[in-house]
Amino acid sequence: DDDSTAGTNDDIVAFAWLADPGQPTERQLGTGPTLEETLPLGAQRIGLRVTDLQGEADTATVVVTVQDTTPPVLIVPSGINLDATMPSGAVLMEVAAATDFCAGPIAAVCAPPPGSILPINPPGQFTIVSCEAVDPHGNVATGSFPVHVAGAEQQLEDLIGLIEGLHLSKGLATDLKNKVRDALRESQKDNVSQACKKLEEFARKVLMELTKQRPELPEDAAGELLDVAKRIRAVLDCDSARRIEQPSAGAQEGGRHANRALHSPHHGERSRHARLFRFQ
Repeated sequence: DDDSTAGTNDDIVAFAWLADPGQPTERQLGTGPTLEETLPLGAQRIGLRVTDLQGEADTATVVVTVQDTTPPVLIVPSGINLDATMPSGAVLMEVAAATDFCAGPIAAVCAPPPGSILPINPPGQFTIVSCEAVDPHGNVATGSFPVHVAGAEQQLEDLIGLIEGLHLSKGLATDLKNKVRDALRESQKDNVSQACKKLEEFARKVLMELTKQRPELPEDAAGELLDVAKRIRAVLDCDSARRIEQPSAGAQEGGRHANRALHSPHHGERSRHARLFRFQ
């Protein structure tokens, strides 16, 4: 103001900050020499009306354009290890998510997409899943993560580690691990039918252990071992290819004893594990 002292605005007695000045939608945003205001996205007409000691007023208007230039936050895992559940690999589940400061949760698009079957990887190798999230204003966030799918042989090695972690007696642990090692050896030789047979022998041993009056193997641990063996059999394609040979007479007799015991009145609850693992 020309009436103010040089370098000051001491002649101004009122400051009024306005949104949409001069329009029917005009509203006051605040007073004072400065204004702090959060504005929505888009172009906003902001006015400042000042009044001096003489009652004279004037208004200046500026258009402020607020843009969204911030990309979304894309959340992906650092890496995933999956066990194959079929000869072709394992199904990728929904694991990526994204959120945007302005739009909130938004979709994350990945390739391969969730529901895809990822192939089995050799030890130390991975399939890379690449993801992208785009907010409504075109800001893009990208990310990727490795997925390792363990095949039958790697799962057999993990099964040995699982048995070791159960802290069983040396005799039982050695017997179970030897059967798994036999299956691993046959699989490494591409002798799938024999690998399947060794897995069947392993499962029968687990079931036989449950028939004891005081089984050393806890029921939940036995169920886990049988589930793993069943999954590995599926990866080896034992059932659909009908590769399992007919068990020997001794194995058949052992299986009959196991079935009788598992269905006895004293072991009715344990019989559910026999139903979980079906032999061909």
